[in-house]
Amino acid sequence: MQDDSHRDRSEDEHRGIDLVRRFVVEQQSVRGQFVRLGPAWLSLREHADYPEPVRRLLGEAVSAAVLLASTL
Repeated sequence: MQDDSHRDRSEDEHRGIDLVRRFVVEQQSVRGQFVRLGPAWLSLREHADYPEPVRRLLGEAVSAAVLLASTL
């Protein structure tokens, strides 16, 4: 049986930060970026109570804007 307590603790620690990270898969033609929005996303959402479909679309748009801005 695998001990996931370290992984769970690490995930909890990262929920409180905003993060943009580039990655490359060695020996593959795969590269990309991912974004994790924590406090920034929560701060944005506290201004209005959007319905779930709007909240999801807003999250996608904000993530895309962050990824675009990180390449400038």
